[in-house]
Amino acid sequence: MVLRILQRAVGPLQMNATLAVDGDDAILFDPGAEWSRIREMLDEAGVPVRRLIATHGHLDHVGVAAQAVVELGLPLECHPLCAEWLSNLEGQARMFGMSAPEPVEPGGFLNEGDSITVGASSFEVLHCPGHSPDSLCFYAPASDEAGPILVGGDVLFRDSVGRTDFIGGDGAQLMASIRDKLMTLADETLVFPGHGPQTTIGREREKNPFVTGRMQLA
Repeated sequence: MVLRILQRAVGPLQMNATLAVDGDDAILFDPGAEWSRIREMLDEAGVPVRRLIATHGHLDHVGVAAQAVVELGLPLECHPLCAEWLSNLEGQARMFGMSAPEPVEPGGFLNEGDSITVGASSFEVLHCPGHSPDSLCFYAPASDEAGPILVGGDVLFRDSVGRTDFIGGDGAQLMASIRDKLMTLADETLVFPGHGPQTTIGREREKNPFVTGRMQLA
């Protein structure tokens, strides 16, 4: 079967809830807001979700994680450092002037070099700190049926990169993650970011002002 990616922008920050589908398996990344709209995406895909994963613990990415855990009957998986962010969702909500979501605890941890499977496809886990200490990306190499794919969270965007002015953010660390982990991938790698439209590694290598050095993080 062919690995395909579906996204649905949800919540006031238009975060991309992301569904990776291969055959009769699916992985849901970042249950951030508007569970009813995410549920619609799952129903349209028509395959069972086997894993529930957060790319990082910022509120816009995990705001309805508690509901997803209950409705899907799955644990929320994330980087070990994500646990600290999940324990302070109320504080994050105050910072954004939003109502506090239901609390949720991690049910499993993912680290650099781990592999997760969906159908016949697999993703390599890349720890890419900088936007947040716990940021993860997920890379699926090319297959006979599909090109390489990156589920990128808030690390690399079309023409931009993740913010580093939150607690735990580190601009130098973010750029090192992008340089050492993402810019080593093939140009044709499709990037599905946590916000905004999809892009490719090749496009960002050539045109992203932060990657080319035309702009610097403050």
